[in-house]
Amino acid sequence: MKKTISRSLAAALLVPAVIGLGACATAPDSKTYSSSAAGQVQHAERGTVESVRQVQISGPKKGYGGLAGAGIGGATGAAIGGHGEGAVAGAIAGALIGGLIGNDVEKKSGNRTGYEYIVKTENGGLVTLVQADDVPLQPGAPVVILYGREARLVLDQSKIVYDDRRSN
Repeated sequence: MKKTISRSLAAALLVPAVIGLGACATAPDSKTYSSSAAGQVQHAERGTVESVRQVQISGPKKGYGGLAGAGIGGATGAAIGGHGEGAVAGAIAGALIGGLIGNDVEKKSGNRTGYEYIVKTENGGLVTLVQADDVPLQPGAPVVILYGREARLVLDQSKIVYDDRRSN
């Protein structure tokens, strides 16, 4: 009995950990860079945002959620199934159910809202880019397109005019 309780407890503790790891997937945005991007030279081009459309960015799906879910479900099912044939049947059922749940958690955990931008470059060309901004750039906004392994748009601060008038 003690062995069954410890397996069930271990499985119950691992489920939140697997879900938490799946939630760590991120989509590129204008403020986040990987450590390998530091010190890399990128080609840049100025432009103006022509249009913006909200989109759903799906996270990477590598199968780890289903694999982890199957492992945890199999261990839990075997512990609940008892000994002998019950443990085998419990492990098989637990692995199937856990795999399905883990796969679903992985699919949902990496999804994020993003924006598709169409940008007119200074030379008249059009460029599209999707990135996961918290606040979208607005049509007419001056931007710089940074080309690289992960291209991105940033607001062109040199083109913004601030009103220095202050009320007295």
